Amino acid sequence: MTISKIKLLALSLGMFLGQVSASPTSNEFVPCKKLAVAKLKYCLNDDNENCWAKSKASYEACYKNVLASHSVKNNKINKAQSNSDTIKK
Repeated sequence: MTISKIKLLALSLGMFLGQVSASPTSNEFVPCKKLAVAKLKYCLNDDNENCWAKSKASYEACYKNVLASHSVKNNKINKAQSNSDTIKK
């Protein structure tokens, strides 16, 4: 490969990665909602106290896990972008 082809490849890769977004979509939170509902139903059937708090806590933990999984993806994208910037120089 010639230097110009490498530069073109790096530029194309950089443009592609610049447009990729690693944001969670609404459907990724559906399991979190289902988990919260299931926990609430189970809790209410057993007449436990603090059912709402337990349901909300499980939803929030699931929500944070979804966001964290995308944070890892964003870190990988940022690393790839910085590598492509290094190649461009």
